Amino acid sequence: MKRKIGRNSLLVALWLGLVISSYVSVLAPTRAIASDQEFPQSVLIEGLESLKINESLRYLEDPEGRESAGSILGMYQEGALAQVPEGKNGFGFTRSTYWIVFSLGHDAKSNKEIVLSQNYANTDRVEFWHFSRDGTVLTNQLRGDRVKYSNKNEIDRLPSVRLSVPSGESIVVMRLDSKGSMVVDFWLHKIQDYQKKQLFEYVFITVLLGCLAIMAAYNFFIWVQLGKITYLLYCGFVLGMISQVLSFSGLFRHLSPDNLFLTNELYLIGGNFTSIFALFFTQYFLSLDKQNKWFGRIIFAQIFALFGCFLFIPFSYDVAAKVSIVIVILSSLTKLGLGLFLCFKKFRPAYFFTLAWTIVILGNVIRMLALSGSIPLNFYTLWAFW
Repeated sequence: MKRKIGRNSLLVALWLGLVISSYVSVLAPTRAIASDQEFPQSVLIEGLESLKINESLRYLEDPEGRESAGSILGMYQEGALAQVPEGKNGFGFTRSTYWIVFSLGHDAKSNKEIVLSQNYANTDRVEFWHFSRDGTVLTNQLRGDRVKYSNKNEIDRLPSVRLSVPSGESIVVMRLDSKGSMVVDFWLHKIQDYQKKQLFEYVFITVLLGCLAIMAAYNFFIWVQLGKITYLLYCGFVLGMISQVLSFSGLFRHLSPDNLFLTNELYLIGGNFTSIFALFFTQYFLSLDKQNKWFGRIIFAQIFALFGCFLFIPFSYDVAAKVSIVIVILSSLTKLGLGLFLCFKKFRPAYFFTLAWTIVILGNVIRMLALSGSIPLNFYTLWAFW
């Protein structure tokens, strides 16, 4: 009876998560990018709701980070910057600084209040400059998950800034620096629409965390009752996913604004621990020690390799991230391969294991393809892994 109630609670929570995520996409309408003869290269913000502006962006890769906002502004006005390729959502792992520029335009008499946001919480530093047409700096603000905010009221889970856009044409210059993936996914919002979009995304993330917490608690209590270590290992796997969600979503900015470790290194550490628990779970759930001694050796070799990645983190975050990704991909393929092999041997637990792990891998592949720009980046592809 208790198990039935637990399963029903989990199904209800998952259903709520799906409904809320659907509302998020509905309540984030987009408008086509428009221009006219007066502002031929500008993003027009008349009647703005929520608008992805990647196809209007110009960029420059700055390997040494030596350029300034003023020099980039001059290059933009001279037409010397390249356009962000169509469908491109990022530039992968890179140590280079990237400069992103676009112009805004409207002909209303009063200023237009809008929000400019990077739709990816894990960008280290994004510095925004808003220039008038004559080069006067209207706004200069620094955002990102490696930035300590002096004004706690400015804290947002995403790098975002409010702009007061004057009549006519103005230009926005952004400097992006990140040790992780260099994602470029910028949006303009009317303030009210941004607040609605954020509210529903916060609700979705909260429901997701609630589902994971229920799963962790459910498996923990089964372990207490039955004493089977597979339930405890699965509990550890889910707790690792919870830490990843908190870091990936940017919610740690609210929970601990000045602790930059939680928004950066913990995401990588949590990901590695999630993979380690998944490997231990594979070892015990599939009884690999009874199948073939080499299966267990392969699993434990990957576990030691993931622990070894922790040594790189204090010295080079991007190296640790790249090595971890390679090992996680190998371990995922290993788990899938072992599951399929044991399915062919008609080992019953392998059927459920292989199905579940196939779904996890598919979700992670979708998210990685979206972040790399190979497929469209949206709410569903960004959160496909969870």
